[in-house]
Amino acid sequence: MAEAIIVAVFLVLLIFLQIREQQLIILATKRSRIKQFLALTLAMMILIVFWPELLADQIKLIAFAILICAIGFLKEGLAKEHLVRFGILNGDYHQYIKIEIETVGEGQSFVTFYKRKNNQFSLFFDVSTDVLKNYFNQLGLKEKVVTDETLGSKKQAIDVS
Repeated sequence: MAEAIIVAVFLVLLIFLQIREQQLIILATKRSRIKQFLALTLAMMILIVFWPELLADQIKLIAFAILICAIGFLKEGLAKEHLVRFGILNGDYHQYIKIEIETVGEGQSFVTFYKRKNNQFSLFFDVSTDVLKNYFNQLGLKEKVVTDETLGSKKQAIDVS
């Protein structure tokens, strides 16, 4: 029983820290209704299918279901000093070797953060590429930012060669 309480306390503490980090977000990612629906559905299905008899196991399962819901419903985005995303405790921009910004549609952008060669993740924003470029330039990250224009000029240079 003590183990279940400690697990639940640590998961609630993690969620509390993420909620506190969300208050620092300047540019938020686009919220996906599908992600929220899937998180809620998955949490309910896990509770229904795997409901245990012991109270200690029930506490752990409920904490796990709350964690899944939190992943679906908590905001992600860019803060002044760091990246805010669930599961990233140190999202300092300077640790990324490259930040790639792509235009997806009218006023929408797709940003990929590269930490190492095969370690990257992406976020989807409802703001234009120019807004994101200006944001990263204000933070002094101009040398790390790669945009559609930069990629296009590199591709043209390769095609001409």
